[in-house]
Amino acid sequence: MNPVEINPDSGYRYYSIGQLKTMLFINRLKSYHFSLEEIKEILGTQEDQAEEKLYSALTRKRSEIQEKLHALEYTLKQMNSDLLHLEKGIPVMSYLDDIDVNVICCIPEKDLVVAIVSQFIMNPRDRWALIKEQIISTILT
Repeated sequence: MNPVEINPDSGYRYYSIGQLKTMLFINRLKSYHFSLEEIKEILGTQEDQAEEKLYSALTRKRSEIQEKLHALEYTLKQMNSDLLHLEKGIPVMSYLDDIDVNVICCIPEKDLVVAIVSQFIMNPRDRWALIKEQIISTILT
């Protein structure tokens, strides 16, 4: 944002009240974790659509933050569980000792490993249905 005036002697920059309001609005959007590109888009909105666009952007950003918050809450819960296990002398990955995993395939070019855990899908027919209906169709697309 270009200042209204720059003092040639001191180099001080002077801004209008309108510019100050815009700067404060930008800071608020930055505190909501909007990117500079998103902020430019919001500021560039036509005046008659500004409130609608802002409402939509804030709603979307709130959803993004809620998703991140849920992920962080899950991570914190898992970390607390791991700490409790370690305090009791139980290795963090000990739960793997009780899981029977049948690796179906590995596709490095798709960055994909498909595994079926027999503990969760006991019936072989159910496993085959899952493979046919979900996994193979995903791999082929």
